[in-house]
Formats: sequence, structure tokens, C-alpha cells
Amino acid sequence: MADGRKLKAISTGDLEIDLPNGSKQTQVTFEDAIHSPEMAFTLISISKLDKAKFKVVFHNRMCTVNDPKGKKIAIIPHSDGLFRIENPKPGEMNNYAAIASGKIST
Repeated sequence: MADGRKLKAISTGDLEIDLPNGSKQTQVTFEDAIHSPEMAFTLISISKLDKAKFKVVFHNRMCTVNDPKGKKIAIIPHSDGLFRIENPKPGEMNNYAAIASGKIST
């Protein structure tokens, strides 16, 4: 972590997440996502997206993600110092992103 603390990863697995994409949502599966229950938020690894040939652009307080074929899969607004994904499903965590290690499919 940025403050020098270490967090324990207890498992890996696939994580399905709905990414905001304008007026729609794009469901994405992060394969081999790392599960660390001590983390307050789930995080997306930009370097893993880059390695998987995704394009990520930060511009005008927005984060845009395109898949390797150039299809736009997410538009994420800046909020309180972060690019947050608000979960639209009631009863689940309010804010999340995704921590990814490995392959990504859409």
C-alpha cells in the first residue's frame, strides 16, 4: 500500500463487474482477480489492462476504457479524487472497481 502496509491476498478467482458506459453498463469478467478482504475498495490495475492490450485514457475528469478491438467498454467519471464505479445494484457494496491479475474478457 502507499502507506507501507501490506495486505494479505487470500484467494484468486473470476470477478464479474458492471462498468458504466454512458447510459448503459458493460459486464466484464476479470479472470484470476486477487481477493484481499482487508482492502476498502476493489482496484483496477492499469498495468494489467495495458498488458491485456486495453486502452485507458484519462481526460477531462473521465476515464475511458476500450477493449483490444477498440470497442468502448467503460466511461468512468472522476469523483472525490478517484475514478469510482458506483454499484447500481441495491444491497451490495456502494463503491467498487476491480483488481485484476491475468486475462480479461468482455
